[in-house]
Amino acid sequence: KELRPTTIFDIMAMISLFRPGPMNSIPEFIERKNNSKKIQYFDPRMSQYLDQSYGVIVYQDDVLLTAINIAGYSWEEADNFRKAMGKKIPSEMAKQKEKFISGAIENGMAPKKADELFKLIEPFAAYGFNKAHAASYAIVAYQTAYMKANFPVEFMTAVMTAETDDPDKIAAAVDECGKMGILVLPPNINASDTGFIIEKFNIKDIPQNSTINFVYKESAIRFGLSAIKNIGKAAIEAILSERNENGLFKSLDDFTKRVNLRTVNRKTMESLIKAGAMDMFGKRNAMLKVLDEIKASGVSVSKTVSEGQGSLFAENEIEEKNTVTSTVNLILNNTEEASREEILSWERELLGFYLTEHPLTKVADKIDKLVSLKIGEIEPLNHGGKILKLGGIIAHLRKTITKVKKEEMCFIKLQDTTGSIEVIVFPRSFERAKDIITLDQIVVVSGKLETGEDSP
Repeated sequence: KELRPTTIFDIMAMISLFRPGPMNSIPEFIERKNNSKKIQYFDPRMSQYLDQSYGVIVYQDDVLLTAINIAGYSWEEADNFRKAMGKKIPSEMAKQKEKFISGAIENGMAPKKADELFKLIEPFAAYGFNKAHAASYAIVAYQTAYMKANFPVEFMTAVMTAETDDPDKIAAAVDECGKMGILVLPPNINASDTGFIIEKFNIKDIPQNSTINFVYKESAIRFGLSAIKNIGKAAIEAILSERNENGLFKSLDDFTKRVNLRTVNRKTMESLIKAGAMDMFGKRNAMLKVLDEIKASGVSVSKTVSEGQGSLFAENEIEEKNTVTSTVNLILNNTEEASREEILSWERELLGFYLTEHPLTKVADKIDKLVSLKIGEIEPLNHGGKILKLGGIIAHLRKTITKVKKEEMCFIKLQDTTGSIEVIVFPRSFERAKDIITLDQIVVVSGKLETGEDSP
């Protein structure tokens, strides 16, 4: 935002500078981009290859060209120089430093300035991007930014379909849709496809408690069935082919009679109900209670249909079916719906996040005043090793015992509306806070951010 890029070269530099070492040049780069009077070159000869980056060294290529043009290296020597710096071998580095400085002096640079130039390019040789690599990424970044700006609903639908297997990325995308004013509809057995799809916007679909200003009044995004846990490819294919051939499902009973119950098993149906994909058939809690009843009758009916023959005991079966139906109807009509908390807990369990309403919404203002930043805003390069305060809900909890002292500690997954992060609670802290460290509890955590090979 500060840079306000106008060319592909600006995007290339943005991608390349956001790394250890080169990061220090970001303020300088932005200043020079926005004020041409600030553009200067460490040596006039460098203007031939640093003109697109306003005189700032950005890429590995800049290091190679500096070694060739200023220190008199051959192309092969320049590549060896890059390798030595990348591997950070002290003995090799000492040799290269001596060679580079003496070469720069021979080519007319003052000794002090030659030493300064070496210090300037050192971080880039170790961490800098290759220019062609940055250009490839910049093209993709530009294309996707264009799609997001001009075809927002289509773009976000594609993003969520591509990230189906990553609940954290889906959660971040749904949050982004909220910020953009795009309505995301829950999964629906009669409307959802395998992936996320675009649907006609209907004002009735807006949740009652929603505070989002929906900007896009023509299209909404419908949640894909493949993003629900425990729903396999074969089950989705069985559901969709039956729906396409014989029309929408009219009730839970109708659904169990029409789909192949070997493929769409109890676990699948339970997951569909808990995730809200069958809400049009009744209350989630009631449907879960009658699942066994309906499934038992559904198996016998589907078996008879598949064998393509009548039964010797047809009258008895009809009577038995009527008894099951009346029991089912009784349960469906007289069972209280599960609590809001339990429904949200089911959504988190099966979708990986809360879709209809996030439990943090009601306390968002309080949390915002207490935390350093949101989980999705954590940048390993900026925040590594710092003490941060994060707020969220405990989405997963795993207790363990330390090997040596046999003390209890735990690992928790802390989740907010923008993402999630693992939190390690060591024995002393766990002892003090174990009464509040429970699943679905909203907490504020203060801790040191560790950034290693894996996610923070």
